[in-house]
Amino acid sequence: MPEKLKPCPACGTDTIEAYSIKGTYQAACWNCHMRGPRKVEKSAAIAAWNSLHITPHITPNDVDCKGCPERRPGIVWSCEPPSAPGLYFQRWNWGDHWGEPDILDVGQSSIGRIIKSADRQWAGPIPMPQEHAI
Repeated sequence: MPEKLKPCPACGTDTIEAYSIKGTYQAACWNCHMRGPRKVEKSAAIAAWNSLHITPHITPNDVDCKGCPERRPGIVWSCEPPSAPGLYFQRWNWGDHWGEPDILDVGQSSIGRIIKSADRQWAGPIPMPQEHAI
């Protein structure tokens, strides 16, 4: 049985679909338009989507937040290309606004070969989620 798509890590909705695009597969949220990494196999695209880091929605009033993830340094947008393998957000400048971010799986062979551009920004690497006992 195929793996079920988890809710969107950005907005939390379940309006997610895995679809074919240019000979690859990708999962995307139709609510906020976040897209997962492209993969050759549909099952790999679903697995990649399901492994994306979910941003915790904790406010300082909910708990003692001294060590909560929102207070830790996060990833920021930069025109510097990735310097280590991993999953990265990527977005393009469309002149009057930045486009919706994609998630790219940057492999070791791509490091040092990605051309720096003022019209392209990167954020990452995206941390892998931690397992927790249910």
